[in-house]
Amino acid sequence: MSSDKQVIKGNNNTQIINKVGSLFVMPGTRHPLTHSLIYELLVIVYESPLLDKESYSLELPVPMKEKLVYNKAPKYRNLFANHSEDFALVGSIMKDFPDSETIIKKLRDMFLDAANYDDNQNLVVGNGDEQLDTMKNQLSELIQNDAKYDSERHRTEEVEQFCIALLACGVDSCNVLVRPD
Repeated sequence: MSSDKQVIKGNNNTQIINKVGSLFVMPGTRHPLTHSLIYELLVIVYESPLLDKESYSLELPVPMKEKLVYNKAPKYRNLFANHSEDFALVGSIMKDFPDSETIIKKLRDMFLDAANYDDNQNLVVGNGDEQLDTMKNQLSELIQNDAKYDSERHRTEEVEQFCIALLACGVDSCNVLVRPD
């Protein structure tokens, strides 16, 4: 792989752009998640304690866009679209992960903690954006407080990218948010 540097100079500023192969990487921009980073973060989530409130759903998934609209989560509809490559990569790696259902079950447990219930303790639609924000924060804290987490190797932005992609996997599998039926 070749590496070239290009320098752009403007009004009293200089920006260096690294070219690696055909990929341009600008400082401060979003970096794609790597296979190894995703695997390491999945291990942390997988090995975290399970709350075990409800069994894993075997119902067929509802299309993600429909589910996000139904659950009043327009922010996450846009976030998931923006992170679609990360979502695809996390989903692909998770399929090869041993017992990936455990990870989805943990996401379901997090959702059940953030969910809204009616007087009969049935799930009801709430503010999906707030619920997913709560889950994203819990996931991020879970990862960053784990003994295996290395803050020197894993940037906070990458953890956030991973959390968004993993939440998209949970919504896509129909175990996070309320089904619109």
